[in-house]
Amino acid sequence: MKLQELMENEAENEKIIQELEVSFPDMWFKDGALWNQQAAAWSGEDAYIKDENGEKIPAFNYNAWESDPQEEIWKMGVHRKLYDFVEERGYHWEANDPGTYILYKD
Repeated sequence: MKLQELMENEAENEKIIQELEVSFPDMWFKDGALWNQQAAAWSGEDAYIKDENGEKIPAFNYNAWESDPQEEIWKMGVHRKLYDFVEERGYHWEANDPGTYILYKD
């Protein structure tokens, strides 16, 4: 990657992380550059989303295909609200392992 591309990616990464932090205050996010150059952010264990009753539920569920086969709550192991939020902005989550999810730009 050229320096200009790296700088643009860094600015985009900072923006999506700020949007995520505002929209999902019970979650944590780390800069993707700490993971690899293509990653925008990462998160995982101990990250929560409040449901319609205000209860905290895990933002990620690696085994959701067992408990939620119709993908009503989680899609690809990511809570639907979070999945839809990043998808609308041109990003997607990938599971690195059961406790680590990496956010990439499409």
